[in-house]
Amino acid sequence: MTLKCQPVPLSDQIDRLLASFRRLRQRRWWADQVTGGCLFVEIKIGANSGAWHVHAHLLVEGIPLNIYSLSEQWHQVTGDSYIVDARAIADDKKIAGYVAKYATKPAGIDVLGDPSKLDEAVTALRGRRLVVPFGCWHDIDAEEPEPPQKARAIGRVDALFSAAAGGDAESQRWVDAALRKWPALSVFTPHPTLTGDDPAPP
Repeated sequence: MTLKCQPVPLSDQIDRLLASFRRLRQRRWWADQVTGGCLFVEIKIGANSGAWHVHAHLLVEGIPLNIYSLSEQWHQVTGDSYIVDARAIADDKKIAGYVAKYATKPAGIDVLGDPSKLDEAVTALRGRRLVVPFGCWHDIDAEEPEPPQKARAIGRVDALFSAAAGGDAESQRWVDAALRKWPALSVFTPHPTLTGDDPAPP
């Protein structure tokens, strides 16, 4: 759900977004449709306006939302904003990636690349909750560990890299996959042994 771009401070826009969402949740229409969910705040800079573009991504549990009704309700609580999107979840794995993306990326690259905008964002976001569970999701423990059957220990990272360097095919497969996702792990790649012909390290 989006807010209309306006040339006002970012902090005020975030306040307005969250206040509008609170008003939406207080409506009978929302209570009849939604049992719970979670809101994620994201901020960008409008491509054409250069103004702050503040919006919310939501994961919602309940009756599938009619996008036209949602747009009407959102316009009523904001007074000027009506652009929304709503889609049914067909794949739990894809939605997990979607949630992880927005839970860890409150600001877009356009904000991170503009020093003045980044300064304003850091100030406006300080101390704020950008992930807001609501309804029956309110008491979900985000710190609860994953069930053991969903994760399998394969060893220490440095040992895995050493085994891969030694020719172990399975270790090499895990290392290749890890390096594609996290290139910084290359620091664990063993350095070749120096010979008399090799230059001394700096």
